[in-house]
Amino acid sequence: MVNQRIAQGVHDEGTINAIVVFAQQESFEAHQEEAKKHIEGLDQLVRAAGGIHSPEFSEKTRRHLLFVDLAASMALNSKPLFPSVLDLTDLVPYFGKASPGTLFHMNSFATRLYNFTGSPLRDQAASVLWGLRSLSELVDAFKEHRDIPETASASDIQFSDRVEVLERLVHRLWYIENSATPQHVLFQTFGWTCLIHIYSKFRELPLELGMNNMLARKVKVALETCGELNVLLATFPDLFLWEMFICGRAASDRDKPFLAQQATKILMVRKLEDAKDIIAASNKFLWPERGTEAPFVTAEPAHVSREVIEIADS
Repeated sequence: MVNQRIAQGVHDEGTINAIVVFAQQESFEAHQEEAKKHIEGLDQLVRAAGGIHSPEFSEKTRRHLLFVDLAASMALNSKPLFPSVLDLTDLVPYFGKASPGTLFHMNSFATRLYNFTGSPLRDQAASVLWGLRSLSELVDAFKEHRDIPETASASDIQFSDRVEVLERLVHRLWYIENSATPQHVLFQTFGWTCLIHIYSKFRELPLELGMNNMLARKVKVALETCGELNVLLATFPDLFLWEMFICGRAASDRDKPFLAQQATKILMVRKLEDAKDIIAASNKFLWPERGTEAPFVTAEPAHVSREVIEIADS
């Protein structure tokens, strides 16, 4: 039916949304060939309709298009086809005013990244950290009934808009447009891990999605081929413990052991064996101010039980 309508030159919302669903499903499962076919077809239909800003599209259809475009860019390792209709120059409307704690953590993270890599992407990564903390607090408020999701006019800022802004910031961390200037593995693995977190926590999609599995494998391969892996783990233990747990939950069985091994290295230095303490430590990257924890030491590593592997596998 869709092919017949396209052959007739139809580019109405119903036809476009049907193809969006096709593209969404193939992107979610990381079926690159099919996702590419559908997203390129969407591009042609959207152009025929007057572009992403076309008055023919409702706000819901526009958001649906932008959502699947970002999903396809992950599956295809490409730039999004459609420009955002949101103002990305001012993040406060989407993330809220950063608290003193968030500002301190952002500045500290940016400084550590710059000292290690010298990359200007440090500010981009710090903004992503701001978005992760902000949207996490908003989701928790929704679930605990301390706040309600946006239900105002469709033209107002919606939660999906906030997530889109975060995804677009993250895209700049992992996507390499020019192979002559490769991204540092720190930014790429952070970006891919953020996408898993965004899709599972903010978009509330299953961890079992093929896309999440693919992203976790990208992290595993990037670290596996990194000559300075142990230096990275020692310099950014909080970041990589968070990454290993998120990726470990989404990874395939063949990739889980490697991710668990990296988490174990950090936990052995930290002398953490209790499951409760291990879980708390895995959240320290996002929330260093919550609770207390023993400082990193350089003493002989403690024995880490099988619970570490089981937690990473869960």
